[in-house]
Amino acid sequence: MPIMNKPHLMNKTKYTTLGLALSAMLFSACSGNSSQQVAHPADTGTTVNTQLPAAPHTDTIEIKGMAFNPGELTISKGDSIFWINHDIVAHNVTQFPQGHWKSPLLQPGDHFIQAFDDSASYYCSIHPTMRGKFLIK
Repeated sequence: MPIMNKPHLMNKTKYTTLGLALSAMLFSACSGNSSQQVAHPADTGTTVNTQLPAAPHTDTIEIKGMAFNPGELTISKGDSIFWINHDIVAHNVTQFPQGHWKSPLLQPGDHFIQAFDDSASYYCSIHPTMRGKFLIK
């Protein structure tokens, strides 16, 4: 018997078709990558990139031969610096000149890690001729 003679089946067919169409639209909207262009609500000719910022990065500075290597480093705001003592004596890492932050005493093999938002100079307060700096780009 044709569906036209059964009104209750016509409604089911209509709702099934509508459900499939909505599912397809949701699937296509959710299956994109993490970056998309969105129209700015105040200006229909402008688009805004919604890509998330890069995750923070960690750079390493080695303490060896009574020096910080590298002695100068450029990082992004929010990145971390990982200092590791590969020297034969203890050192520390102290913000210069005010001492706003300071590592604990780093015995050979010890490390210190910290995230930064501002450029700074630093030194080893045990061996004041050991100096370094990092710049925020």
